[in-house]
Amino acid sequence: MGGRHMDPRHGRRTGLATGFTLIEMLVVIAIIAIVVVIAFPALAGARNAARRAATTALMTDLGKACDQFQIDNRRAPGYYSSRIMGRQQNMNTEGFTNMENIMLDLAGGIVVTPPAGETTLQVGPTSINPNPSNPEARVHVLVRLIGAKHDGRSQYWSPDERNFVSRNGNGQVGSQANRDLPDVVDSWGTPILAWVQDDIVSGQDSFFALEHSGSANDRGRYYWASNAGHLKSTALGKLGKPQATPTGAGREDEQSLLGPQWSWDARARTMAGLLGNPVYPEPASPPDNPIPSRGRAGIVFHSAGTDGIFLNRRDTGGKQAAAAGGGGDPFVRYNPPAPATTPGAPLPKPIDPLDGFDDLVVTSIN
Repeated sequence: MGGRHMDPRHGRRTGLATGFTLIEMLVVIAIIAIVVVIAFPALAGARNAARRAATTALMTDLGKACDQFQIDNRRAPGYYSSRIMGRQQNMNTEGFTNMENIMLDLAGGIVVTPPAGETTLQVGPTSINPNPSNPEARVHVLVRLIGAKHDGRSQYWSPDERNFVSRNGNGQVGSQANRDLPDVVDSWGTPILAWVQDDIVSGQDSFFALEHSGSANDRGRYYWASNAGHLKSTALGKLGKPQATPTGAGREDEQSLLGPQWSWDARARTMAGLLGNPVYPEPASPPDNPIPSRGRAGIVFHSAGTDGIFLNRRDTGGKQAAAAGGGGDPFVRYNPPAPATTPGAPLPKPIDPLDGFDDLVVTSIN
């Protein structure tokens, strides 16, 4: 009866109802593991490619909003001037970033008098209490009004909740109110930087990059202080990646070449490589240390890319930066094309120093 019977020759049961042997199960598990190992990098690569495309599209939309703002207002967006954003106080204690400053114009949210019963954030690059007559004073921001229509008109840019978040300050270093202000983040959850050129700077008396705006006689095209709130972070964004010197064994190389752990000379040269137009070196600059005569654009949007670290020391470009440092602090070399050796010959194609990094850059107000 049934599907089993005793084999009289061997004294064991036989029949159709048999199970997998241990060896067969191990073979199946091994095959599944091999398939996963082969497929996972391809899936991860496709996912990161989609995120890169989405982040580029986001920064492109921001650039278009900036262009439209300039057309309408005859100035670049940003409630505070580049020079005020570059104040040493902003670098040391406030941590208010260029992107946050741009959002005050593109997405709104500023109120002169806080509504009764509602809490506002007092934000800005200084500690001066809100005062509409003082261009350096903080402003009141009502977060629920950011991106909302004003007087029946839409804002220049309305943030999507996926790319406009406040995640415990996102690792930002600065005053509590500035940390509580939502950040524009890329598809990996890392805040996007905005490098804004000081449009008043011109001539030989200015610097291409300055750590902060300093005295009245010092002017730079770009100020590191205006993004210090993010570049001083040891755990930035959703990925929690270090821009400044990281903590923990084995992470010494995992840091940004724009972080404050490097000398200012190294960071200034890295900013020249990042923000300088590769086609326009300063004619009078020395061959071993070329200086750009023009920036890439009035505004440069900068995503840290897949690894969440701006100009990561571990990237191919980071290794080249270490070689450029020659045993000292690494820096990204501004590398304009060499002059043509034959009269009338076309110039060699410029080498963009960013090609060695996974960072994404989109320009606006060219």
